[in-house]
Amino acid sequence: MNWDNIKVFLEIVKAGGLKKAALSLGIHQSSCARRINTLESEWGIKLKMC
Repeated sequence: MNWDNIKVFLEIVKAGGLKKAALSLGIHQSSCARRINTLESEWGIKLKMC
């Protein structure tokens, strides 16, 4: 498990969206989405962040 993926997930929840989280973390929106997809695959669940 990559703790950076969890950090991204928590920032998305905190910021209220993928775009805001990406801006806050200084990374691209697509990178956030990839990290969430990775977590979902690893855990075998669909994450809801709203």
